[in-house]
Amino acid sequence: KTKTELPKKLPAVPESVLKRRKRREAAKSARLQVSIK
Repeated sequence: KTKTELPKKLPAVPESVLKRRKRREAAKSARLQVSIK
């Protein structure tokens, strides 16, 4: 196996999509924090 090979448990998703999803999750959580206050 090569080191560039991803573990099987990880979905085949481009890193840009992962970053975008993570950013959206962070924005959503921030919005929730603001609405709670």
